[in-house]
Amino acid sequence: MDTVEQRFIYYGQYEGVSFGSRVIRFFTWSNISHTAAFFPPNEQGEYGDIIEAWREGVVRRHWTVGHKKGTKITIFKVPCTKFQQDKFYALMQEKLGKKYDFFGVIGFPFRKIWESPNRWFCSEAVYHSALLAGIMLFRNIQAYQVFPGLLSVTPYAEEVGVLTI
Repeated sequence: MDTVEQRFIYYGQYEGVSFGSRVIRFFTWSNISHTAAFFPPNEQGEYGDIIEAWREGVVRRHWTVGHKKGTKITIFKVPCTKFQQDKFYALMQEKLGKKYDFFGVIGFPFRKIWESPNRWFCSEAVYHSALLAGIMLFRNIQAYQVFPGLLSVTPYAEEVGVLTI
């Protein structure tokens, strides 16, 4: 009998300290202002690169780059198969270079769908990639509806650590 090796996808939930982060937290009723997909930790348990939708668009960089000192990041992992893990990270990489979806974010406080095709905001990109990879995070919710703090309360993820910039 073949066994399926369990894998995980990882994402970080940022408690940003900038003015923009505080605005996002206020309008989403959450202490979380940002989400990024983290690549799995190395053998020493250290994290390296992330993919995130940020002001300059979807980028890949080290998790310490681009965020203010004092930002707290809670890391979550979600169980999946190797196929799902590979698919998730491939889908995140396909988003590299896409523009940031400012209108999608602005729609949150107004409860409006102002998303732009081929543009992404942080939690939308992570949730969309998980959804297309067949990784369950929520039922009956569209990617544009997933604000950063919502990914902290999915019953399918487990908190595995905290990092501070």
